[in-house]
Amino acid sequence: MNLERFHNRLALRLGRERIVCEKRFDIYVDDKRNPDDPWVAIEVKGMPRRIGFYSSDEPGDDAWRKMLRKDQIAIVESLGIGQKIQVTINAVHQAYLDTNKGF
Repeated sequence: MNLERFHNRLALRLGRERIVCEKRFDIYVDDKRNPDDPWVAIEVKGMPRRIGFYSSDEPGDDAWRKMLRKDQIAIVESLGIGQKIQVTINAVHQAYLDTNKGF
């Protein structure tokens, strides 16, 4: 996988709003572990565990809910960012698809 292309596609998909302006969660990409399928983690402020997944993982509806325990879901819901996290997960997966299809 062309990692530079993946990072560029991800930045385009997420946009400035989620990369720079969003203060309730941070996005981390680990492309050293598996260069062909980067590990992505979303760290929500105030939540001890990150939401982690491979970029190739099919997101599905409310994918973030399936990755967390009930108490962590409550934190995300109390912050009102569930939909933003879902959009981020979808953007990561789409950047993976775009990179591997050569778009």
